[in-house]
Amino acid sequence: MQSFKAKYYTGVKPIGIEIEFNITETGIAFDYNQHINVWSFTKIIRDNHNDTNSIIIKYGNKHPFDYLEITDAATIYSIKNNHYDKFITKPISYKKTIGCLISFAIISILSVITLYYYLMPIISEKIVKNIPKDMEKKMGILTINSLLTDKTKIDSNKSKILKSYFAELKFPNSDSVSLYYVNDTIVNAFAVPGGHIVVYRGIVEKMKTYEELAGLLGHEFAHLEKQHSLKNLSKNFTFNMLLSFTLGDLTGINAILLEQASLFNSLNYSREFETESDEEALRYLIERKINPEGILSLFSILENESKNSSNTIQFLSSHPLTENRFKNIQNKIAIQQTKHIDQPQLDSLFHEMIN
Repeated sequence: MQSFKAKYYTGVKPIGIEIEFNITETGIAFDYNQHINVWSFTKIIRDNHNDTNSIIIKYGNKHPFDYLEITDAATIYSIKNNHYDKFITKPISYKKTIGCLISFAIISILSVITLYYYLMPIISEKIVKNIPKDMEKKMGILTINSLLTDKTKIDSNKSKILKSYFAELKFPNSDSVSLYYVNDTIVNAFAVPGGHIVVYRGIVEKMKTYEELAGLLGHEFAHLEKQHSLKNLSKNFTFNMLLSFTLGDLTGINAILLEQASLFNSLNYSREFETESDEEALRYLIERKINPEGILSLFSILENESKNSSNTIQFLSSHPLTENRFKNIQNKIAIQQTKHIDQPQLDSLFHEMIN
């Protein structure tokens, strides 16, 4: 059996002692103080200092370790060529390590993007479907109270007219919807969960026909029916809501939504939500034989107002108007080749409201 040269160190303040060791199938063996020491490969701590001139082999499971220092060139050569994996840890490739870290970072970023853009809508959809109607109504009341703090601006007479106008539209499942006419020059309108639609004088005054108001109310009602505001909010607070949803804690979800009720109107609708509401409004008007051109006319009014006004149109800040939205409705109207009839009751209520 071939013998190899090394220095053996043992104790707290070791002194190197020249020894010879043999390599067996299960470990190494050497004589020290007339005693045969056997080190099993399973307990050997392999060398990882990558010094070409020496190999350090430690043994044991606590300090101070016993160890062998091999500096003999022939022994080093034999170990590296015949017993490498038993005694030496392969050197770390920093290039590979950096590459792995970069790959991990890229995968993490892509995972976050995938979660947000693809999984979040699915998760938020499931969360929203599990919110009880009575809780949605509570959120709506809290939101209305937080947004309409100056109740003196709510014109009760015009609100009644607006309610009559809305009732005349006969939208499906719309009997419980509350409408508010706010006497303010702000060009805005929005829908709040729980069945609330708020319309400002500023946007009504820009209209010339009852079809434009029908298009606006159809659009806002579609946001209610599709629960876009709730889905918007749930996407923005999905981590906490997802945790509650996973644990089956609907109370936790409700608490989060209630706490953030004041943010409903500050969250922008996505292009998908806006397009969906546009198309639903178009369907409502066509089914009721109201001229759907009113939607396009409303778009034009808002676009012109935004160009000519130095103030930001609040409606457009939460309902981004794009050329694609206009063209989409324009194309659908052309395809439908709809027939519409005059709506004298709607026209009368509209003029009563703007006068």
